[in-house]
Amino acid sequence: MLSIAVINRAARGDRWATLTRRFTAAGLGDIERFLAVEPAVCAGAPTTVSDHREPSPAGIACALSHLQVWERALARPAQPAIVVCEDDAMPTPELARLPPPVRERVLAAAPADADLILLGCTPLLRARARRFSPLRLTRKLAMPGRSEFRRVYYFNGTWAYLVSRRGIEQLLPRLRPVRHFDHQISELLAASPEVFRAYELLPAWFHHDYQSPSDVDCPAEPAADAALLAALRAAQGALHRRHGIRTEIPPECV
Repeated sequence: MLSIAVINRAARGDRWATLTRRFTAAGLGDIERFLAVEPAVCAGAPTTVSDHREPSPAGIACALSHLQVWERALARPAQPAIVVCEDDAMPTPELARLPPPVRERVLAAAPADADLILLGCTPLLRARARRFSPLRLTRKLAMPGRSEFRRVYYFNGTWAYLVSRRGIEQLLPRLRPVRHFDHQISELLAASPEVFRAYELLPAWFHHDYQSPSDVDCPAEPAADAALLAALRAAQGALHRRHGIRTEIPPECV
């Protein structure tokens, strides 16, 4: 598997220690710590979220941290892609069960046009699923190394993903000034599906550690949730009308 850049604040050595223990247990040894941008440099941003597109100071710092990791990857010509994790990413049992050669085969089978492969996320708007019976789907994904890549147009969560060099070159100039990082990327995915392409990996290889309070989260106002749902429905309609793409919003988002 490719080397992994882990974003971690200088003051959160506890998170780094927990992550390295978890990653080592899952057979992920090639990890590199990247010191995150500190929220203090982003003073003046709102401390509550009234619009799903606008982040808190910590959210801006998080986005800047990701972009700096991308810029560093571009400076390494031999690096065709990079795996980026936040320090609250947790390897799943599904990943831990896969031997390294199988992990490589799974990633090699990813769609060739993928700019972004979400190794764990909360999909908000995704390609309509092929219709498998629940039993058949369970059996299909339970087989070692059997995975599915599903097109995603809107998502929450950048705790674990693979981004290609082409993806960085395409996305980087369009993500400044930074806003809510995952939704900012999502807007590009939904507006220009012929240019930007993201897929979620199923079953996921990383979960978010919800037991450890995030350094990025801040209180969201009800208006933000309503605005997000409106944006999802608008994107869904536009994708169908303009591109003939049929998508679905997960029931838990409605």
